[in-house]
Amino acid sequence: MTASVVLASASPIRKRLLEAAGVILDVRPAMIDEETIRQSLQAENVNSMEMATTLAELKARRISRSSDQHLTIGCDQILEFEGEICSKSERHEDARLLLRRLRGKSHSLYAAAVICEQGKPVWRSVSSARVTMRSYSDAYLESYLRRGGENLRGSVGCYHIEEEGIRLIAELSGDIYAVYGLPMIALLGYLIDRGILDS
Repeated sequence: MTASVVLASASPIRKRLLEAAGVILDVRPAMIDEETIRQSLQAENVNSMEMATTLAELKARRISRSSDQHLTIGCDQILEFEGEICSKSERHEDARLLLRRLRGKSHSLYAAAVICEQGKPVWRSVSSARVTMRSYSDAYLESYLRRGGENLRGSVGCYHIEEEGIRLIAELSGDIYAVYGLPMIALLGYLIDRGILDS
C-alpha cells in the first residue's frame, strides 16, 4: 500500500508509534535551524505551546511543498523548567548538568503536531505532560549517562521513558504521548476523520 502520510521528523520513536498504530508513512526529515528559531521566539516572549506549534508548522510546510498530495506531519517538543526553555544537550556534560537540575523537581513537556497539505496547514494540536523526576544519586546518573551515550542527547530531556529513562521519573501526569513528542490520540483521530485510517 502506498503511503499517504509523510513524517517530517527524524525521531525514531515518533515513527515507531505511528507505524504501530497502523499509519503507513514515508519519513522525510525537515532541515530547519530549530535553535535559532527557538531563540527568536523566546525573545518575542512566545509561550511554550505556541513555540512548539510554530516549529512543528515550519517543518510540515518545508516538506509539504514537495510532497504532492500527501499529508505532511510536522512535530516539535518543548521542555519548560522553572520558566526556562531547555534545548537538546549537545555534549555529555550538558546532559549531566540538565539532569542534575531536573533531579527531584517537576518540568513540563509540550508536544505539537501540525499537518500540512500542499504547503498549507490543515490541522494542529498540542498536548502536555507534567513530569517529576526522582532524587537519583550522582552515581546512578553517571552510570545512566554512560550506558545511554549519544542516544540520550537526541531527547530534549535526555531520557527515553520507553527505555531505562523511566527509572528517572517519580511521577507523570497529563498526556503520556507528550513525553514521546506527539499528540498521538488527537492526531490519529484526524487521520481517521480524513479516511487515512479505518474507523
